[in-house]
Amino acid sequence: DYAAVLKEQVSKAIESGIQSSFEFTTNGRIIENSINPIRETDRKVRKLAIFGRDITSKKTYALALEERERFLNNIFSSIMDGISILDNEFRIIRVNPAIEEWYGHQMPLVGKKCYEAYHLRKEACEKCPSRLTMLTGEPRVEIVPKTGPAGKIDGWFELYSFPLIDEKSRESNGVIEYVRNITG
Repeated sequence: DYAAVLKEQVSKAIESGIQSSFEFTTNGRIIENSINPIRETDRKVRKLAIFGRDITSKKTYALALEERERFLNNIFSSIMDGISILDNEFRIIRVNPAIEEWYGHQMPLVGKKCYEAYHLRKEACEKCPSRLTMLTGEPRVEIVPKTGPAGKIDGWFELYSFPLIDEKSRESNGVIEYVRNITG
């Protein structure tokens, strides 16, 4: 019951002199309560400021976002071909498990430049489809080498690059690379 919980929290705040907050669900609503001890000049707590606000909508929205994130993560992780998300500086933002498997020798990948992690190069390739997508805003496709741990070509990928467009600004934030292993 709310009254019992509030009484317990008030007692704790008076004893400790420390601000506390708690959530309580009543009648299907989630209420966030904050108890702020107010000290007098003798440093004793003689008053409390107690605030309550309904955070049901906020919590419902947060739970919906978490569920959406889990759903998208499940999809992202279940794709058997590779997916690599790059920012406008060629930094790897995110990869799926297929990319991690192919480039396990370069882990962690996130934060590295794609050409360093995937091709052991110091700069982007001239024919890099992702570079061309960044320059033109147009999707590209190219056959690219798969570089192994020793820096030698040990396979071939079909790499599709698509612009990553910010929905609000309509500007490119990077590239989505979709990679299919075509090694025979």
